[in-house]
Amino acid sequence: GSDVVLAGDFTFAGGQTRNRLAMISGATGLALAWNPNANNIVYDIVRDGDDMLVGGSFTQISGQTRNRVARVAIATGVVSAWNPTLNNAVYAIVPAGANVLLGGTFTSVGGLARNRIASREKIRRKFVYVPFHAEMRDVNQRDIRPQPLHDGQIPARERAAVAPCQQHRVRLEGIQ
Repeated sequence: GSDVVLAGDFTFAGGQTRNRLAMISGATGLALAWNPNANNIVYDIVRDGDDMLVGGSFTQISGQTRNRVARVAIATGVVSAWNPTLNNAVYAIVPAGANVLLGGTFTSVGGLARNRIASREKIRRKFVYVPFHAEMRDVNQRDIRPQPLHDGQIPARERAAVAPCQQHRVRLEGIQ
């Protein structure tokens, strides 16, 4: 069967120590060598090509400083140079073409004011215009669902970005 990536608030998975991220063999149910080792809770993961986009409350992953969001190679578990640096938790990640939408309780991304929602280029590491009023206050960012715009700039997706957070919840993303 297909392998599965687990994310959440755990320190043991598939018979091995795995801190908040693990890849489990679909055939055996055992942990594979992939071990990014996040130092705090991972709330959302989504596959983006050969990588996993990972968001949460962590400040370190794969031995590298990554404040609350990171791009992790599926093949190796190594993080890329992409490093938006957010000042608080990321609960939702939604790839949208060349950009990625981030939702959470942050108020700063890369040193710029961004209240709880931001759009970031996946490659060149710069902020881009978000085609809607993006400032949010006193809103639970744990259930952000992308909606198509009239001009089709953001593709509709079938999956919810994140279900409401529960203690020790685990998020699954299939790898084929």
